[in-house]
Amino acid sequence: EPLAPFSANSRKNTVGVYAENTLRLSDGRTVLSAGGRVDRISVETVDTPFKTNFTPSTTTFTVFNPSVGMKQQIAEGVRVHATAGRAFVPADASALTGFTTNIVGGRTQINQGNPDLRPEYSVSGDVGVELLSAASLVDVTYFRTSVKDRVVSNVLISNPPPPEPIVLTAVNSLGARIAGLDVDAAYRLSPMVSLFGNATHYFSRLEQLPTTGERNILNVATDTIRAGIDLDAGPLSSRLSARYVHGRQDQDFNLAGSPVVDYPDFVVVDLSAMYRVRERHAVLLGVNNLFDRYYYEKKGFPLQGIGVTVKYQ
Repeated sequence: EPLAPFSANSRKNTVGVYAENTLRLSDGRTVLSAGGRVDRISVETVDTPFKTNFTPSTTTFTVFNPSVGMKQQIAEGVRVHATAGRAFVPADASALTGFTTNIVGGRTQINQGNPDLRPEYSVSGDVGVELLSAASLVDVTYFRTSVKDRVVSNVLISNPPPPEPIVLTAVNSLGARIAGLDVDAAYRLSPMVSLFGNATHYFSRLEQLPTTGERNILNVATDTIRAGIDLDAGPLSSRLSARYVHGRQDQDFNLAGSPVVDYPDFVVVDLSAMYRVRERHAVLLGVNNLFDRYYYEKKGFPLQGIGVTVKYQ
């Protein structure tokens, strides 16, 4: 027999306006930018087949997020840059709207949406230096993000004597802090061969929990390194690239208590090539996961092994 789904059906409508202005001074040695985005978001839970314990509702809110940036050349081939901005993530529809009634342990329990729930906000900033030459590029950037008003569900707001119902809702309370370093590099060995690489390292990535304090943000790697080589030889263009991921943790829902476990490190290598047969005609080759590595971004959902694609375009 059909059963009601765990969560109700919902819809979300967003209208956004974004504007940015860039100002170049001193023949482009100084670049300044400023922008802002306004979003009007309407979230609605709707009647759901077989879900008889649920009452739908609607909420609407507006969010504004500014951003600024600058880049300054301080010497030939040397530039410093910095940006700052704010972003947001709206809560799920079930946290914002609706009214669900259940019987738990013989007691009526109500989970009601909180239309006054604020979006989760993050404020990010970064500062870095860029070194340029005719054959190379190196960019080192320090970044930092602070998150507030994270949404916590199933918070008790009313517990009167029986038989009055217990009332739970979602509230804004917790935060997170992230800090790390990004390094980009590229070097042209010859007119045909170029090397490139990128590395991201997190010094810290902590989130607050309602009862157990702080922990590392789950499934965010301590280190991610990407590197590769490009070959452009006449009609042939190709790239061999690799990605190394280290230091991830996540909950294992197959074990009692869903403990936090360490994920294994992995390296995945991809190959792509294009051969131009003649003008407007080309053969393309793509090989994903070249060495058929078993790996996953989320435990229990392994990603594809080696995959080969050939196209004539």
